[in-house]
Amino acid sequence: ASIATSRARMAQRPAGAGAQLLLLALLARAGIGLDELKLAKPAFPTGPDIAQAIRAGRIDCGIAPRSVAKSAGLDFLPLAWERFDLVLRQRDYFMPGPQALFGFMRAPMLRDRAAELGGYDVSDTGSVRLVN
Repeated sequence: ASIATSRARMAQRPAGAGAQLLLLALLARAGIGLDELKLAKPAFPTGPDIAQAIRAGRIDCGIAPRSVAKSAGLDFLPLAWERFDLVLRQRDYFMPGPQALFGFMRAPMLRDRAAELGGYDVSDTGSVRLVN
């Protein structure tokens, strides 16, 4: 609502991009139409493209991960937290490919990199939940 009221120049992402879907959901929840925002055109392909445009002064804000804002030296306001799960058949869990992936997910290197980037909670990474 504050972005619509202030008429800040807002980045948008291509239709179907997760950040664009989040923007549309947040606007719907607030009862604000997309046409009420001062949208920059064309759509920005990636979060780093948004960060670069903010640093250049072409736009004022956009939706991107904390890690993108941090790497560009920009301020960040959290809007949502997402959880990602990998779903596979139980019989496939023991195959070499998934086991290599799970080994990497449990490695200190992944946790260190996530901490360095900022904004990622990897505390449950690699945990297994059975779903029937």
